Amino acid sequence: MRIFIRKILTPIFSAETKKKVKRWEYNFRKKLALNLPPITEVRFQEILVEKLKIEMGDHLFVHGSLAMMNVTFSSEEALHLMLEIVGKEGSVSAPTFAVRPSKDTMLDSRKFDVRKTRSGTGALAEAVRKHPDAIRSVHPIKSVASVGAIPDEVFKTHQYSKYSYDQESPYAKLLQYMPKIIGIGVPMRYVSYVHLSEDLDPDGFPLKTNSSERYVKECLDYDGEAHQVSTTVHDMSIVTAANPERFVRRYVNKTHWNIYNYFINPFFSLDANELTNEIQKQAKLNNTIYD
Repeated sequence: MRIFIRKILTPIFSAETKKKVKRWEYNFRKKLALNLPPITEVRFQEILVEKLKIEMGDHLFVHGSLAMMNVTFSSEEALHLMLEIVGKEGSVSAPTFAVRPSKDTMLDSRKFDVRKTRSGTGALAEAVRKHPDAIRSVHPIKSVASVGAIPDEVFKTHQYSKYSYDQESPYAKLLQYMPKIIGIGVPMRYVSYVHLSEDLDPDGFPLKTNSSERYVKECLDYDGEAHQVSTTVHDMSIVTAANPERFVRRYVNKTHWNIYNYFINPFFSLDANELTNEIQKQAKLNNTIYD
């Protein structure tokens, strides 16, 4: 229902009105969450292990918002706990997207610095980015940061991507490590992996989800070397209609995903390879996450 309402109202509301609505919704849900029983580290570990089935050696791709839950621990402590669960053979990755909308980011004059530019995807993603052992891809709007056993090479070609989620991106290269997409305090609509299939075959995908225009921004790597990164941005008139959860419920085998709610706090796990394969399969039948 929320996605349907957003789809109807997006063309009508001004940008400022949409910001106000989102801010009101955020504050309302946060107020509700803070009045729920607290989630302790012990309870958090139980959810990760018993409900989301996270195991030693897993490679996690995490979307999270601890701010929307009544937790008794910090984002850094949450990351530490996840790293303990997956162990030395596992990893924790997170999207570290631009703070501002992609087009605005690409048009402003500020450089992207892989060492300093903060993430706009929440405190948990920031904890991953700022971890002393983290590696981050060089991309001005859709970078990924990771801590753990994933080789650095997975993150070192993102600046050469023609599209943000294409074969040069960490999203594609992580697939060989069988990642589990994890949601902590956020629903499946936040899953960024759904865009991988679109960018791997933009001409064959039923919808054109990226802008026709290309934008260029100077980006600095870990050595301070400058790269002129050229990329498209999402066509928001299309992607705001995305409903990944509905797609998953319709088409992905239930053995490959799980949803758990702690009162109103959503958690989920989802097999990234199965999701990608099913999106590619259904695209040939003209079925997408935007239906």
